[in-house]
Order: sequence, then structure tokens, then C-alpha cells
Amino acid sequence: MAQAWRFGKTMSPCRQMGPGRLVVGSCCFLLGVAKDTKLSLQLNAMIAASSDGGVYTGGKGVLVRTPDGLSGPSVLPSTFWSNDITAPSQLFPAAGNPWCPHGSTDGYESLSWVDCGDAGSTGPWDHASVGFVIGTKMSGAFLDYDNIQETTWGNGVFYASDSNSVDGRCFFSEAENMYACPGGWIAMDGTFTADNGQQGAGYRPVGNPDIDPSLGGGAGCHFDGNSQQIDQPDAVDGDGQNLVQDYSCQCNYQFKTYPNGWGDWVKNWVSYNKQKSGFEWRTWFGQAKSPAWGADSAACWVNNPRDMINLQNALYAQRQIWNNQLVPTSSWDTGSSAEDRKYWGWNEVPADASFLTDPTNWDTVFVKLPGDICGSGGATDTVDCLSADA
Repeated sequence: MAQAWRFGKTMSPCRQMGPGRLVVGSCCFLLGVAKDTKLSLQLNAMIAASSDGGVYTGGKGVLVRTPDGLSGPSVLPSTFWSNDITAPSQLFPAAGNPWCPHGSTDGYESLSWVDCGDAGSTGPWDHASVGFVIGTKMSGAFLDYDNIQETTWGNGVFYASDSNSVDGRCFFSEAENMYACPGGWIAMDGTFTADNGQQGAGYRPVGNPDIDPSLGGGAGCHFDGNSQQIDQPDAVDGDGQNLVQDYSCQCNYQFKTYPNGWGDWVKNWVSYNKQKSGFEWRTWFGQAKSPAWGADSAACWVNNPRDMINLQNALYAQRQIWNNQLVPTSSWDTGSSAEDRKYWGWNEVPADASFLTDPTNWDTVFVKLPGDICGSGGATDTVDCLSADA
């Protein structure tokens, strides 16, 4: 019997397509008269929104991943799902380039190198994506998982946006007092020394390096491979608070004490953004806004899901003040779901590669529909509204 599901406010329903295979959106609950299943009840409970006015006090969440062919690093990027997250498009799109559509520039550079042909001129936003979900085996992904919702838990590495955590981050080595980057070392004065034995933060074991210095998979500062320099911007306010608090580019938790919490982290970035030497051409927030990928280089990591959720929601809530809507070309002022879902709404959680790629840890393989694909608010979305090539 076909079953219909729905994930999140702006996501889409799904139908069961044979044993263990679902078509899903982002965070689900049963629709209509179809029968529920043990698995659906488990997954729904895991991503349940907080009901007490708090954040991350409901379900513990699940990890999802779009297979992308990436292999080699010790960690791979996954995405954390919870119905406390408000952003649309919470899964990296599998069909086409998320930079598409575009108008040949991101406002600062030519995009002639970005081919939008694979998914057509509209990009991947009207296409379904395939992924897998890990829920019942989540305890294998995080140290002391049973206590992950406690305010004192801080064993992980979580980015509130796309961050290039696996293939574009430098790990700060306290022992060497240098950054281990993809292809070499960067000294504290910015000097790059080639070393093919260094591959960056993505090749370290998973876990918070503050808990164990031998860990730190994906935890680090953003690296520009073309210039072989760290390009993580700073933004120091009048109280001397920067976006990051240490050499590992961990987020500055002082912003939790500000009047608007992590929302003030976003405002601080916009108000005081300062690029590293050599990247002054990235003049956003001086006279114009940032392209979507500007959040990648600015992204810092937090050690727990709750702070990630709050920062992720703050970035989405204030998207109009920082994102120039040129990659992909979007028109959020129209109120159209077709435009809103072009927002890069996924977070990034580096997880152990062997754990993620082991199918015995997956609860199901799913197909995610574009949010509100049928154009009626999402409540009646079905696969029938996909185009023939989606």
C-alpha cells in the first residue's frame, strides 16, 4: 500500500516504494489514511520539534547524506535534521549544481566555469534528490550520544551551513603551532610550505579536538586552494568579540549571551566583516551583500546540535541582509516557494566515513521532493508534480 509522509514546514511528502525505500522531504509525519509503520514512528520521534518553547528538547535528530562519490577522507559531510530547523532545502541537491541558475556572475567573479547544463537552466531546485538516513544507529556517530541534548554536552563538530569541512579546512596543530592544510603547512605568518603528506582537517578522526587533541575531523579554518591561504574572515565588534574564539575557528560562544543570541553573530559578520590579506576583493557588506558561498568561508563550528540549530535558523531568518541572491539567482521577495527553496538550507556535520558508508547503519534510502513542488503550500505535494526529467 502506498504511504504518504511529510517532512518539515516547507518540505514535501513521500510514498513508500517497496521494502525499506521511502520518498521523503525533510522531517516527516503521516498524512491521510495510510497506515503508519514502526520505522516511520521512530524517525518521526527522532526529528520531533521541541514542544516546550525551547530548542532541541524534542527528538535527538537524524543524520542524512546525499551520496556524492567523495572518498578518502577520514570524515565525510552529513546533514543533521530536526524539525526545530526552519530553513528550506535541507539536503544537498543530488541533481545538478546548487550554484544554478545564475546570471554569469556572483556579484564579484565570473561564473563562466559553472555549467548549469546538467539540470537545465533552473538548477536542481525542481528536482528530486536521493539520500540515506541514519536514526536508530545514531549512537555510533557521537561520543556519549545518550546525553547529547544536555547543555553540557560538547563532543561533536557541527557547522550551521555548507562549510567545505572535509575538503577545504585547515586543522590547527598546537604541537607544531601551524595549520595542517590540504597539500601543506601554513605558518602563523601565513607562509605556505608544500607537503603532500598533509591533507587538511578532513583526514583527522572524527570528534571535538578540545576533548581529545588527536581528533578534529572537519574542525578547522577555511582554506582557499588556489592561493594556498586561509580565507576565513574576521569580524570584531566594539567589545572585541570576533566570529571565532580560537585558532581552530570554533564559533565564539559569547554570542549566546548577546540580546539576540546567535542572531547577533550574523549581524556582527555583516557589520564588521574583514577579509584576510589577499582577499580584499571580497568587498561584501561594504557596498553590496555576500554571495551564498560567502557563508562557507565565514562558517565556524560549534560542539553541539543546539547551537548549530540556533545559528542555522539565524542565518536563514536574516538571509536578506547578507545574501545577494545571485548564486543561485533567487527572488525571495516574491514569497514564492519555488524561489525560497533555492536557499542553501543544509548544515554540515563531518561524520566518520566508515560509519556513514556502512549500509547496515542506514534506516532507509529515500528520495526527497522539492519543497512545495505542487504549489499549494506543500500539504498536497506528490511525486506526480515532478517534471518528466526530475
